[in-house]
Amino acid sequence: MKNGNHRRRKRWVNALLLAFACLLVLLQAGGIFGREPLHNDFVEYWAAARVLLVHGNPYSPPAILRAEASTGFSGARPLLMWNPPWALPFVLPFGLVSYGAASAIWLLLNLSIVFVCADLLWRKYGGEIRRRWLGWLLAASFFPLLTALGLGQIAPLILLGVTLFLRYQASRPLLAGAATLLIAVKPQLLYLFWLLLLLDGAQRRRWRLMAGATAALLAASSLPVLLNPGLWRGFFDLAHSGEVLRNPSPNFGTLLRIQFGNSAWLQFLPLLFGVGWAVPFWWRRRQSWNWRKQIPLLLLVSLVTTAYGWLFDQIVLLPAIMQVAVPLTRRSGRLRLQALAVYLGASLLMVLFVARRETGTAYTWTAPAWLLIYLWLRRSTIAQDGLPQTDSEIAPRPQFHPLS
Repeated sequence: MKNGNHRRRKRWVNALLLAFACLLVLLQAGGIFGREPLHNDFVEYWAAARVLLVHGNPYSPPAILRAEASTGFSGARPLLMWNPPWALPFVLPFGLVSYGAASAIWLLLNLSIVFVCADLLWRKYGGEIRRRWLGWLLAASFFPLLTALGLGQIAPLILLGVTLFLRYQASRPLLAGAATLLIAVKPQLLYLFWLLLLLDGAQRRRWRLMAGATAALLAASSLPVLLNPGLWRGFFDLAHSGEVLRNPSPNFGTLLRIQFGNSAWLQFLPLLFGVGWAVPFWWRRRQSWNWRKQIPLLLLVSLVTTAYGWLFDQIVLLPAIMQVAVPLTRRSGRLRLQALAVYLGASLLMVLFVARRETGTAYTWTAPAWLLIYLWLRRSTIAQDGLPQTDSEIAPRPQFHPLS
């Protein structure tokens, strides 16, 4: 009887997830069926690919605006792709088809990536295979995921890079190193990952992993240059133009910059706190560094202290969500109910902010909220299991707290 109930519940969950995916595709893919396609952030990737395919400059605002206008986009200012040139190979194929078709394919690809990553991460953190549907459901209910899919953002590729790195860094270091190219599509987002990758690689002489990362980055950087030799100059011109500061991002650096004279260097000041925490954190664990255990906290602190990051970028926190969710499935009682209430409460508060059309710095609280929830649940689950809170299990309170 119990197995029968489990199978019925699993079928219902699978049906709901399939309906969720179909609804998103139908909302996104109007252009395939002759209706005007939905315009979101994906239009900037499609336009950059379209411009580069005719040997143009994908970082030129006038060129991008012309390409976006061809899709029916009516904005006075173009949506620009700020990702470095090595990200262009991932979006280049989408410029070969119409915007409507490309946006639908992009959404299906991102949906597939997210649920594959959820499944792999669920098992990586010890989740039972027969309960893998809980991992899928957790991913589908994670509000930053909904914003990333709805806005057509590139963040699912970063999540895929983190997941592949975790899966293969011990067994297939060359492949794991190559997977970091996906993390590099927004290199500033998980900047502490790059720092500790270099420190750990040098400490443990992980030269094959480093070689895989270097080779992938060089190859991806070179390919777009074949279409436009002046590509890097165009990227640096745009990066130095200050255009990115026109859209205030929900980060502490933005708050500092706005509060104290709008000086651009203040945007990067929180990075010093992140580095000041990360280096001692790694140093105490350098002899027994474990990426599977430590990367969730590393991702969280990176997002709290990064110079630029948005709500939809928080999809990369799925490893942290899985790390604390899996132990909760093995117990019942107050902690699980409390965790569910806090998780739903944080998600509903984000929904409220979106419904109120809040923008920019209004979402600065979200990354610190996930960090605090993670620290609470990680400590609580370890305490309930009766395990010592050693360096290998959970980080002690750092000397430089990211929120101080």
